Amino acid sequence: MEYKTIVVETKAGFFKSSFQKLGPKIEEASSKLSKEGYDVFSITTTGLPGHPSAFITGRR
Repeated sequence: MEYKTIVVETKAGFFKSSFQKLGPKIEEASSKLSKEGYDVFSITTTGLPGHPSAFITGRR
């Protein structure tokens, strides 16, 4: 099995809005992995308020 992880991040002034801005980036990364033949099995969000990030991992 092969694994691939894409990391996405955002910056914003408010905690809630910064995580909301992360959503479209997560969708974009998930689509990219799917197009490359990976099945996304893990999405993990982390980070400090105003600067969240996400790890999107796929396997094939």
